[in-house]
Amino acid sequence: MKISIVVPVFNCEKYLSECIESVINQSDNRWELILVNDGSTDKSAEILDSYAEKYPDRISVFHKQNEGQFLTRKYGTLNCSGDYISFLDADDILESDYVEVLTRNIEKYSYPDSVCFGFVQFGNGETKEKKITDSTMLFLSAEERKTVYNRIVDGSLPGSLWSKSFRKNLILNSFPDEEFVKNKRFAEDAYHSFDLLAKSESVLFIDKLLYRYRNNEQGFSQGFESRSPDYFNSKYLYELIENNLEIMGIDSPESRSALYERNFNETVYFMIRYLRASKKSIRKIEIIRFDWSTYLLEGTLEQLRNGAKYNKAYLNIWRSFEEKKIPKILFKERFRKIAGW
Repeated sequence: MKISIVVPVFNCEKYLSECIESVINQSDNRWELILVNDGSTDKSAEILDSYAEKYPDRISVFHKQNEGQFLTRKYGTLNCSGDYISFLDADDILESDYVEVLTRNIEKYSYPDSVCFGFVQFGNGETKEKKITDSTMLFLSAEERKTVYNRIVDGSLPGSLWSKSFRKNLILNSFPDEEFVKNKRFAEDAYHSFDLLAKSESVLFIDKLLYRYRNNEQGFSQGFESRSPDYFNSKYLYELIENNLEIMGIDSPESRSALYERNFNETVYFMIRYLRASKKSIRKIEIIRFDWSTYLLEGTLEQLRNGAKYNKAYLNIWRSFEEKKIPKILFKERFRKIAGW
């Protein structure tokens, strides 16, 4: 069997060679590398072509106009020849035994539809290990797979595509609607990832850290300073999870309550991040006046109206924003260390 590794590339010349070398230096050679240049304007295209010229039998490079992550991943997927497809971001790297561990476990557990594994988050002076399981486990029956879907609902299973590998035929038959998702710039990979897991008849969890994710907190924070709050609205992802609850076999008041709490907590998180990234008062007021209810599922709003017992500090923040109490919020923000916000 062979693993196809798809890398969407857009203006990533700083880290691109390190990313590609992490694939070339794998301990197991059962891989192909698909590099898709999404209209880069830096030297990324030159770097890609140099590797394709050096490794013509192992590396394929494609150049296209800028269309965003989803369409770039899809383009790469349609040009794969492997049995399984993995995704690698152009500023991240694979552990040297990534392919070896994946292929060994896929073969051992009779070729599951989906494979999930842990990763290392590094950068900004910190390194964190994110294991998803303490022992390698195969979820095969409908009853067993409920465990996987409950972890999607409560947020303990990462939504990233790069922390998983999928049987090629599963992906080819499960692309999200292109018109719906192509302009989504946030959580579009989680949308695809969770939908693939919902359609999987077997899911393997590997107790290994196989991927190294570069934490670019500075770039993430700059997004709050410069972008409209609409940018990070992932309500469509929560709608997907909610709609799949019945398919997942876990549609219960408890599951919905957990999903609504996660939806609420994420929304307040973004409210706070936007507010604290704003350098000018006029920008802070713009953030406060934004209709944050657009982030929330109807069920989440219902729970709030009915007095759901969420984190008290988060509830206070939500109510202040909902009631547009601008002076109170600005005052609290100024003294946030003593105010508990």
